[in-house]
Amino acid sequence: MSRVIHRIGLAYDPAKSSHFKIVCICSDPLEENGNAGVSYQIEVYSSQTASWRLSGLPFVLPYNLKHKVGVFWNGALHWIDPFYSCLCFKVDEEQLQEMPMPPFQVPSNSIERLGMMVAEALGRIVVCFGESREHLHIVVNNDRCRKKFNVYEMKRDYSGWFVKYHVDLDALIDAFPEIDASLDDFQQPSAYNEYSILGIIREANDEEPYMVLHIPGKAIRYNLNDKTFTKICDFDPGHEVINGSQLKFEWSHAYHYMETLAPFG
Repeated sequence: MSRVIHRIGLAYDPAKSSHFKIVCICSDPLEENGNAGVSYQIEVYSSQTASWRLSGLPFVLPYNLKHKVGVFWNGALHWIDPFYSCLCFKVDEEQLQEMPMPPFQVPSNSIERLGMMVAEALGRIVVCFGESREHLHIVVNNDRCRKKFNVYEMKRDYSGWFVKYHVDLDALIDAFPEIDASLDDFQQPSAYNEYSILGIIREANDEEPYMVLHIPGKAIRYNLNDKTFTKICDFDPGHEVINGSQLKFEWSHAYHYMETLAPFG
């Protein structure tokens, strides 16, 4: 049976080299032996040698790999799974390791009613994961109404996450009531379709950090220090509705613009 490509990540730092590497996570189905896991294999492409090669031995995870876009930070690619953990692949050393998720707080009544794994999953809805100016962030909703968030940052030595910013969208929702549809009903699918967080942006000297949000028809800049917000642009209404959703983009569709004179490759 042929390999299945699950995720591909780009490792590229133009400040260090014009060359890049592509890291691919593939899988082969396990033989019928009672093992419920999936076997994965990492393959690495180097632009310097223009070739692919296997990296390390196959490994098994007790869950299906559902990480989205790989985030390159601190010389490593990171893939997140909100239900379990974060995989970290150090590109130069070609070492794979798991990173813990932030220490989310789960109410005891939720644990009793739903069980630990489900309660933790509901209590840690990851709405954004990315890097900006050598800072790795994960944004997690802090209430069931999806109006309050914590922005966590990973310490550079991987010793743990800490809360960098608190976000409260009440004022934004008052200004743009179109994003408030069904936000108070956690069970409604539309609660997930009225806005998305595209990224956390850190400025030089850490001045004026902001969050970019996508609401129906607009992109919004939300200042993380003073909680003010401004409209960045409008989206073409003729292309806004896709499969019944009012949103076109989520964080995995957003990329940082990078100025460089280095030839790519």
